[in-house]
Amino acid sequence: MNEIRHKDSKFSTLDYFYYYIKGYAIAIEYKYTIIALSLAFKYYEICYSKGSSRFTYVLIDAYDLISADKSSDYTCATTILQDIIDEYNNTSDKQSLAKKYSFTNENLDALEILSSRKNYDYAISHNPLKNVTKNKLMPQNLPYNGLAAIYNFIEEYATMNHYKNTLIALKVASKLHAGQTRKGGDPYIIHPLYITLKIIYSGTDDDITCAASLLHDVIEDDETMYKCNGSLLVTEYGLDFEVLRIVRLLTKPKDYKITDPKEEKYYKGVQSDIRATNIKLHDRTDNLSTIEVFKIEKMISYVDETKERVYPLLVQKNYYPEYSQAFTNVKYVLRSNCEVIESILRRTPASIDFTGYQRTLFFIKGYAKGKNMPNTLKALSIACKLHEGQLRSIGDPFILHPLRVASYLINLKINDDTTCAAALLHEVFKKCNVTDGGIALTSKYDLSPEVFELVKLVSKPKEMSLDEYYLKLRLNPKALLIKLSNRANTCTILNTYEQEEIDEYISECISHLYPLCEYGTEHYKNFSHQINIMRSHIYQISNIVSFLTHLEK
Repeated sequence: MNEIRHKDSKFSTLDYFYYYIKGYAIAIEYKYTIIALSLAFKYYEICYSKGSSRFTYVLIDAYDLISADKSSDYTCATTILQDIIDEYNNTSDKQSLAKKYSFTNENLDALEILSSRKNYDYAISHNPLKNVTKNKLMPQNLPYNGLAAIYNFIEEYATMNHYKNTLIALKVASKLHAGQTRKGGDPYIIHPLYITLKIIYSGTDDDITCAASLLHDVIEDDETMYKCNGSLLVTEYGLDFEVLRIVRLLTKPKDYKITDPKEEKYYKGVQSDIRATNIKLHDRTDNLSTIEVFKIEKMISYVDETKERVYPLLVQKNYYPEYSQAFTNVKYVLRSNCEVIESILRRTPASIDFTGYQRTLFFIKGYAKGKNMPNTLKALSIACKLHEGQLRSIGDPFILHPLRVASYLINLKINDDTTCAAALLHEVFKKCNVTDGGIALTSKYDLSPEVFELVKLVSKPKEMSLDEYYLKLRLNPKALLIKLSNRANTCTILNTYEQEEIDEYISECISHLYPLCEYGTEHYKNFSHQINIMRSHIYQISNIVSFLTHLEK
């Protein structure tokens, strides 16, 4: 806690409890605790009479419940919102309350649910997003690319899970996009197929979402559909109206540059529906992956629009916890894309926050508490101690890197204790002069011996060839996952490398890393969708950096 209290630190005691509780709530699936944190943040930011100190006090109360193992979702949420619930219950004009604290209708619904235990129990048992969170059947062959492979995968997935709208939408999208191409020359249908595939991999799909994702551009791109505002999707093709409603939200009118020049109305509509938000976020990540077909001016304007209009959509993860971890991974992809493009084209220096890493640290700490991950908790302390004072190439604290590697795995729902612990320690041989293979640390901190066995596998000795190194990684799925998460995070600072280093990095990806991914999806099917997500992230950033750095030269 000394670091938190340091006079020069931007990190506060409030941050410590906020991110610890959020990590715990995500781990233990406390839906309304996550919502309560966001509502309380809004409330105390505006309610100056009580201020942030009062916010800290209610967070401490919730933290004490967690520490004493006496918490439940309802007790944690109502403890955090105790002041707000009292005010909500004592006012007859709910809309005035909403206006006062900038609450949305969804925020008011949450307060109504938490105003009594009866309301809470009913809401949990009648969650309208239950089809998003339940486990689905997954086809055996998971595609990386190729139009036919992705189409067949989605068709098989929809059939296995009885997604009738998705099966219809596949055929309709293929028909209406027939003959259309993207700017890079690929058949246009590959774009909605990729988006739908990524949504499935992220675990945030249902029948309506997949169908609307496949059809999200058909009203804009087909004249007949545009004239009827898509109504033929229901009247002629038999899709549910809910699919059409979401597609309409995602459709820009042809005259939007006149009627909605800042696109405020459009993005407000998208944000009004969590399914539309989900599709739009994945749509933007896919469009950024093909940004090399744009002129430089368009690249910059596209990045600006992403930061100004798309980033704010991510706040929905705080009000729909079912999407929280998936949206966090989308945030990683969006931000890393935008930051890389800006740093190369605008020569914008990376912003450095010397205390911001602690948010990730305490999120992981809370998550590890919730999932009962003793090795991860110990590894947090070891990593912080060993990496103290070390900086990355862009000047920020080095500890941020292992924290992000572990956090990325957690947000991909890879919550194995030894895997996350090894992810936190994966650089100690190289950076911290740990020469005994971690034997002393294993003994001192009572770590599982498997932790440093994984660290050894991920740490490549200088004398070992790449062929031998990647062959060893193939033999252990945990080491494979750590390596991919590491690459997904190091690729975001490729723009700081010399051109020769960039070329070597990308060459290694092509010759060794992507084949490793293919091996992993074939032999470790329990992790195949996570492997595909990380591969896509690495491929996307590597492509952009390679293209832009060569373009600049």
